[in-house]
Amino acid sequence: MTAIQVIYIYVGEIIHEAYPSMAKFLPVLIHGEGIIAIFLTITFIEYIGHKTILQIGTLGCSICLFLISFSFFSRQNDTNHT
Repeated sequence: MTAIQVIYIYVGEIIHEAYPSMAKFLPVLIHGEGIIAIFLTITFIEYIGHKTILQIGTLGCSICLFLISFSFFSRQNDTNHT
């Protein structure tokens, strides 16, 4: 399970703790975001194709993982952190 899936599963509890007044509106917000993401995905697939989306996603994931690993590496070599 990826981190985004964990957040998606527990977002109700997280928001309920932070903003109890949004408890009734939250399911609409979560599912609305999912529906918008589906339609955006369909639109992008029609215009640029599956292979290009896969390549862009792979490049984006590679860049993010590189930045995370660089952050850990630079923190490990930093002697001033507590």
